Order: sequence, then C-alpha cells, then structure tokens
Amino acid sequence: MLPIPEPMLAWAAGFFDGEGSVQVTVNRSRSNGLNLPQLTLVVKAANTDRRALERLQRMFSASIYLDSARNKPGRQLHQKLYHWQLAGQRAVPVCRAIIPYSVIKREQLELAVSFWDLPWRVASRKGVNMKARKRTDEQLSHELDLASRLRLMKRNPPSAVEMV
Repeated sequence: MLPIPEPMLAWAAGFFDGEGSVQVTVNRSRSNGLNLPQLTLVVKAANTDRRALERLQRMFSASIYLDSARNKPGRQLHQKLYHWQLAGQRAVPVCRAIIPYSVIKREQLELAVSFWDLPWRVASRKGVNMKARKRTDEQLSHELDLASRLRLMKRNPPSAVEMV
C-alpha cells in the first residue's frame, strides 16, 4: 500500500465511521468431515453515491459492486446501492490506517486488529497452513468470543456521553 496523506486517511475514517462496517464473519467448513468454523475479518462500506467508494478504492484497492439483490429489475427502490469490501489480510491495513482518525468505530477497528494479531493466527500466516492446523478449543472459543464482542459493539455503541 502506498503512503496515504493524513487528510485522506482522516476523510476515510470519517466516511467509514458513518457508512462502513467491520466484522469477523463465521462460516462453517466441512473439511475432513468436521464442522470447523472459519473466521474472516471483513471491512466494507456501502453508499448510493459511487464516487465516495471510488475514492476508497483508489486508497485501499478492492472492487466496487452493485447490490444485485437490491437492484433487481422491477424493484421500486429509489437509488442503486454500491458496495466496497476487503477481507482477510487485505482488510487489516485499512483498519490500522484509519484507527487514529476514527471516532465512532475506533473500538471496533481495534478489536478487529486484535483478532487478526492473535498469536496463533500470526503463526499460521508464517508458514503453517491454517486449514491443516487445528486450533485448540480454547483458541477457537477466544476467536468466537471476539467475533461476538464485535457484533455486540455494533448493536450497543457507546453513547455520546461515554465518549466525552
């Protein structure tokens, strides 16, 4: 990722605070006959004005796509909805870059980075195939707890009084 000027990072954080989302998705994989959860860090933003997402795209890459479910022919919606999204290791630099400027989603971004930086996840990225390496029950429980805490933060954001 090329260096991004601070004013652009501040803009991205403000836009993301209002229109973005950070999550750890949990998908079940039936590899080797087991029902092992695969957890993935995802950052995304949606807007009816594609220009803001194009700016994010220039800053952090990723593709922009039209919400096909919302924009089917015959649906009487007012405007098209566009999405920008990054997942896994491509999402982490975005989180790290905008944390210093984020107000509303700072805690969510920090939690997402802490998920990514879990010691056993870092080890798996340094040569051990995550799919071939079984996490301990305690590690998996910790990952699922972080994903759950992130979901709860979205439902119960800190109030303005708490943030002052």
